[in-house]
Order: sequence, then structure tokens, then C-alpha cells
Amino acid sequence: MTWRFLVLIALVSAIFLGKESPILAETADRAESLEEISPKLAQAMSANDYFYRGNKKYDLEDYYGAISEYNEAIRINRNFADAYSNRAVAKSASGDKKGAIKDYNEAIRINRNFADAYFNRGLAKDELGDKQGAIADYSEAIRIKPNYNYEAYYNRGLARYELGDDMQGAISDFTEAINVKPYLSSRGGLLPNLVSAYYSRGKVRVALGDSQGAIADFTEAIDDIRLPRISMYTFISMIYYNRGVEKGKLRDIKGAISDYNESIRLNPNFALAYYNRGLIQEGEKQKILADFRKASELFKQQGNTEWYNKSRDRIKELGG
Repeated sequence: MTWRFLVLIALVSAIFLGKESPILAETADRAESLEEISPKLAQAMSANDYFYRGNKKYDLEDYYGAISEYNEAIRINRNFADAYSNRAVAKSASGDKKGAIKDYNEAIRINRNFADAYFNRGLAKDELGDKQGAIADYSEAIRIKPNYNYEAYYNRGLARYELGDDMQGAISDFTEAINVKPYLSSRGGLLPNLVSAYYSRGKVRVALGDSQGAIADFTEAIDDIRLPRISMYTFISMIYYNRGVEKGKLRDIKGAISDYNESIRLNPNFALAYYNRGLIQEGEKQKILADFRKASELFKQQGNTEWYNKSRDRIKELGG
């Protein structure tokens, strides 16, 4: 998963929410067991039987086994677009992104209106660094299905943000993602889609210098988190941290410190939260020194020499 963002006073690189995962076609005539197939049974099996077995193996994360089953489905039916598409998904999961793109190409050749294949191909291109190609494929998926699920708008927004040449387009895409499917994740996963979209839109607004808009989006993201798991705490800590940065830009010192406090509560090892809180605190010198000392300790543990030295410099400036 790749999350990326920029912050203010402490300039940190961290992570944006990752791209949504590929979509697996689910059509099948009947369910066959995953037992070994006898030669006699193999002769009676249809392309859909192999296709179904491929889906089951994919669900079990047996990607090479799934590819083998899809190969058989395609051998029987050379125009089985779903089998090409799902074989591509399995190839992508096994690390063969270029092979996946070839299969998506074939699925689209067979079915020019295969929105999921366009979306999945866009994701593979995105992962290979072809952002423009990815945007074109996400756009085609949306053209075919204007009310396409959240994923195409969200991923296109991330690609536009990463390219940096269409920030307003990125904002529009995240807004569409919020409007298309605001409260339900079609894929499940750690975070509701609404949180992802608000957070990502907030990061674009940071890049555009719109601190008020960014704060509003980060606040929406925080407000829409329900019963967070412990595994989400680091991400939620990032949201509080980034909102604190933007509040600091607007000289809302009390609000910024409150957000850094919450960020640290959720992630006690977040060195930059201590560093930024030290920068923005006013008054008691010992509290400020304590933050820079904690930051320097954590930066040292994390092997971040640059920020360790910056923290030590702050301590020296304060006579600590």
C-alpha cells in the first residue's frame, strides 16, 4: 500500500492511502471441488468449471494455481473475457504486472465495454509508474459506467495528485468518490472509503495551500472513523498530525497542540509529532526541551540522522 503526503513545519514523507485492489469477475455455472481432477472428469469440465476453480484458488491466495485453472478455461474458450481478466488479476498478485496488462488487453479486445478490465489495467499501469496510462484507463472505466464504484474516481484522483499537474482534477475525483459511494467499502479492508477520500482530498488541499479546506477534510475523515481497530491507530495519528500542521499554519496554537497530543497518544513513537509540538509550544522551556529530546531519541532509534541532528540543534539552541 502506498500513502504519500507533505507536511509543513517538519516536512515529513509518510504514506497516502493505497490504491484499491483489482476486481475479480465472479461468473460461473457450477461449483467443482478443488480435489485433483481425474482424466475422465477433466473431459467433462467446462470453461466455467475451470474458471470457478481459478476463482477459488485465487481466494486461497494460490495465485499460480489460479493461473493454471484460468489457462484451462481459456484453452476451452478462447473468447472468455472474464477468464483473461481474472488471470491478469492473478498474474498481478504474483508480481507479473506486464503479463497482467497483456491479459487485460485481450479481455478488452474481446469486450470493448469491460469496465472492470479497464480499471484493473489502470491499476497495473499505475503500479508500473505509467500514471498517464492509468488515468486514461480509469477514465474509460468511468465513461463506460458513469456511476462506477468509488475505486476508479479515487485511484484517478491519487494518480493526478502524484503527477502534480491537475490538482483541481484530483479534488474533483475525490469529491466524486465521496458522492458515489460514501459510506460503504465495496472491497472491505481497514478503512471506510469515505475516510480515505476525505483524507486524500485534504492532502491535495495542503499542496494547494488551502489550510482551511484541508482542516475541514481531515476533520471529516476523523469524524467518520467508527470503532477503529488498533491496527488503524498509526493512520489516524497521521490525520491528527496533518491537521495539527495546518492549524499551526493558521496560528491556531492551542488547536495544533491538541492535535499533536492526540497524534502522540495514538502513536507514541511518532517522532515528528513530538518535534512539531516542541516547535509550536510557547512558555515552559522544560516541556519544549522534553519534546525535542523525545524526538531526537526516536529519530536515533529509527535511523533518521537528518532529523536526529535537527532535534539536537533545537536542544542546543534552548541551552539543553
